[in-house]
Amino acid sequence: MIRNDLFSLLVRYHIEHNLPPSLPHVTRRSKLRLPNGGLSVEGATENPYQQGLLIIADGETLADRLQKTRVILGGVPEFQKIADWESFRNYLESQDGVDGAYLMDTVNGRIAHVVELNNNPDNTEPLELSDLLPDNFLSCDGNVPVSNVGTKTRLALRLPRAYSTGQERVEALQIKRTAYLSLGIGKVTRITPEGLAEEFFFEHDPNPKSEGPFINKKYGIVGIHRTYERTPEGELRVATETRVDPQDFGIEPTPRRGWGVALGCAMKYVVSSVLVYMSGSTAQTAISNVMSLLK
Repeated sequence: MIRNDLFSLLVRYHIEHNLPPSLPHVTRRSKLRLPNGGLSVEGATENPYQQGLLIIADGETLADRLQKTRVILGGVPEFQKIADWESFRNYLESQDGVDGAYLMDTVNGRIAHVVELNNNPDNTEPLELSDLLPDNFLSCDGNVPVSNVGTKTRLALRLPRAYSTGQERVEALQIKRTAYLSLGIGKVTRITPEGLAEEFFFEHDPNPKSEGPFINKKYGIVGIHRTYERTPEGELRVATETRVDPQDFGIEPTPRRGWGVALGCAMKYVVSSVLVYMSGSTAQTAISNVMSLLK
C-alpha cells in the first residue's frame, strides 16, 4: 500500500463504517439527533455514533523519532502489516471503535496503534491556524473560527511541519467527529506540512430530481471531495471540488427513499385524523409522540 491510497482508504472506511450507524439518527429534515434529544451543532458538537481517528504517515523512522522526542508516550507501538482494503478495515474495526491515534509506515505497509500521545510536544513551533486551514474548515459559512479546532487537529498540523525531512515527508490524516454541515457527521482530512491538502465530507442534496452521484440515495446524501492549493499571495483556497461516486470504491448506492417520505406524510395525516376523535390533552400528547417518531 502506498501513501496515495491512504486517504481513499479512510474515505471508504468513513462511508462504510461511520455513515450507517449515524443514519438511524438523521431526521427527515436531515439533522443529526443526539442521544439527549437535541440536534447536532455544526462545528461544535461531536457525532457520538461514529469513530474518529488520527493517522500520522511517514517512512520507516517516524516511530523512533517520535519516541526519542517524547511525542509517543508509553511502550513501543506494535506494528501490523496492511496489504489491502480488507486488512486495513479489519485492523481499524479490531480497535473496538475507540478513538485513537495511529502510525503508518508507508514504506513497509505497516500500522500501529499509539496508546498515548503528547498533545503539546516541545519541539514544535507555534501554529498560525489561519495560514494552514481555510476559514470554512469547521463550518460551511465560516462563522466558527478555526481557532476552535481540537487537540487532535492541532497535533495533525504540528507533526508534519516538525518531523518532515528531505527523505521522509510526514502527513496527518484524520476522521473528525466534529459535526460538519446539517447532517452532523465529521469529515476526512489530509494535512501536509503546508496545511490542509484535501478533505471529504457528507452533504444533503434535497433535490428529488438530482442524478447524484449519491453516497446514500435513500437519504439524499452525497460525498464532496475538495483539494486545496496556495494562491500566488500564499492564501489557501479550493483547487477542485467534486462529488464522489461510491462505485469508485466498490460501494453500491442505495435507492432513494421517495416512497418512504410519502408514507411518513400519509401516516401523519391518518394518525391526525384518527386522533380527532380523542379528546383534549390525550389527543395532543399522542399526536406529539407520534410526530416526533416520524421526524
